[in-house]
Amino acid sequence: MRPGMLENEMVNLKTDTDDSVRFSPKPLFWVLAAFLCVFLFLVGLSRHFSGHISTLENLTNQENARLLIAEEIVATILEIEKNIYQLASTPGAAGRQRIAQLALSRISKLEHDLQVLEKGGTVKKVIPLNLEGQDDFIREISFQPPVPDSAYPMVAIEVSPYLDQMRSTVSRMLLLLDRQETTSRHSKGISPASVASEVILSLKTVPPFFLRVTENANRMLYESTTLLKRNRENLALERNHYQYAVYAGIFLVIITITVAGALSYRQMKASNRRLRAAWEAMRRARDEAELASRSKTQFLANMSHEIRTPMNGVLGLTELLLQTGLDDKQRRYAGTIFSCGNSLLSLLNDILDLSRIEAGRLELNQHDFDLKQTVEEVGHLFGATACDKGNDLRVRLAGDLPVMIRGDQVRLRQTLVNLVGNAVKFTQNGRIDLEVSAAGTSQESPLRLTFSVSDTGIGIAPEKQALIFDTFTQADSSMSRSHGGTGLGLAISKQLVEMMGGVLTVESEPGAGSTFSFALPFEPAESLTAVSPEEAAPATDSSRCEQEHNKHVLLVEDNPVNLALAVEMLETMGYRVDMAQDGLEAVAKTSATSYDLVLMDCQMPKLDGYDATRRIRSNEEGAGRKRTPIVALTGHALAGERERCLEAGMDDFLSKPFTIDQLQGIVSKWVHRM
Repeated sequence: MRPGMLENEMVNLKTDTDDSVRFSPKPLFWVLAAFLCVFLFLVGLSRHFSGHISTLENLTNQENARLLIAEEIVATILEIEKNIYQLASTPGAAGRQRIAQLALSRISKLEHDLQVLEKGGTVKKVIPLNLEGQDDFIREISFQPPVPDSAYPMVAIEVSPYLDQMRSTVSRMLLLLDRQETTSRHSKGISPASVASEVILSLKTVPPFFLRVTENANRMLYESTTLLKRNRENLALERNHYQYAVYAGIFLVIITITVAGALSYRQMKASNRRLRAAWEAMRRARDEAELASRSKTQFLANMSHEIRTPMNGVLGLTELLLQTGLDDKQRRYAGTIFSCGNSLLSLLNDILDLSRIEAGRLELNQHDFDLKQTVEEVGHLFGATACDKGNDLRVRLAGDLPVMIRGDQVRLRQTLVNLVGNAVKFTQNGRIDLEVSAAGTSQESPLRLTFSVSDTGIGIAPEKQALIFDTFTQADSSMSRSHGGTGLGLAISKQLVEMMGGVLTVESEPGAGSTFSFALPFEPAESLTAVSPEEAAPATDSSRCEQEHNKHVLLVEDNPVNLALAVEMLETMGYRVDMAQDGLEAVAKTSATSYDLVLMDCQMPKLDGYDATRRIRSNEEGAGRKRTPIVALTGHALAGERERCLEAGMDDFLSKPFTIDQLQGIVSKWVHRM
């Protein structure tokens, strides 16, 4: 990916969109403000009309109650008039007395109802029923006169003075009727005819009197009916006005929402257009980044192969040269070449590992492996170097450790190599301990092992301890000259330990040495045999393999230098070696000859190692022959290469350049299995 490509894409995108419709909040702001004003107007209008309508409804209810009370008053007046006529036709003093009391009580009720019209209150209306157990029921009418109110009190005043006259009329009529009955029984100087004529005269005054009172009361009915009708008309009119106002408000709201929606849609289209352009720019940037990443990965793979292939020849031939008869000066020169080559190989490995970790492409490969063998190989790797510096390197494994565990053997070994290598580098005439113990071995929880590397070297100052895990950083800048190194080993080790589920820590004191330790979880393998204390003792014999005579190996390699180097190494170990310089030749030779092992280069002309392995496996399956172990020899060291080899049908993987010990170890491992 070109530097700054993504930034340039975004700058170009901004320039392109400057000419398009920009998002301006002002129109939308004014539309929202108008919408808010309309909303507040509707709320205020609703409250105004609601209050007005509520007042009119209350007035209408009061007028309706007043009308009912007026009707009750008129009915009561008519009942009182009827009671007076009943007095004249009722014989017997007791009967007339009862009717008179009924008339007087109705006059009192009439007085109460008139007071309710003037001051407010409740009027009870008795409604007769023809129901079993209930002769009548009482209906209550509540009324509160409006303030100020002058019309109805005047009507009430016009009716109220007649109440006393009604009472006197009832009393006088009762008295005349009693006298008439008495004179008709005991005539003592009083003419019955004169009393009868007086009764008749009194009865003649009743109709005009009650007609006048009824007319006054009917005025209340008329005025109540008129006001009730007027209030109902006003109420209906107000409701219509309110409905029209609501319709107008809804119309305004719809208009504002439509305008806001149109503006928002316009802005959204512009935003979507810019978003699509931004997405296209990001997609192009992503595609270019992925292409650049693939190109980088391919470049690293090719460079790794191209560098490791000649380096394999340099280191291998130098190692073979050191085993020949050389004088001291020649041996010193060859040793320097071998040391420089190993340093260059270590630096290449560190840079490749660091690039894979930072790119997130480094994956852990979980498989069963021999813990004791792995740890002792690390000790054996640095045994000679430690002895040359006068150091005592010891490897100790606790007695309760399983032989086989499941984890990433390669990354564990790489971490231990980095830590032990540093300990050897910074320790002179001292002691180095590589210890492994169990931190948890229960069946319910994963196996957890603690690894520690201690030395009695120069130590690390407290203020520098947090810096040593940074890339290209050492505790002292002068160390890059006095001790060598790039400062990548501890940074890679720290990240590898964290990937495997642990934390790398350091305890150190200047001049007293350092201890690096970490604990990692592992899954138990099928075999959980414990290591005895005798087996846990450090290995001191650097010659771990015997000569293997009568073992037949096919070496497939297209590079003449590497071919000659590997043949020389294998023949030095005592193996019989056949050679093939491409995949087609390898397929032909494996079909004609049974080999104990095939060492297969991966990149070759005509037919590469992957396809050659597939054809060999297919031929074995078709002919029913036993499986020949095939080990990949490749300069590729990137993540996924081992898996690619295994998928092609290979059994193991050895990265170039390799030492005699590494080659002998992997060859012996597979020929022994046969």
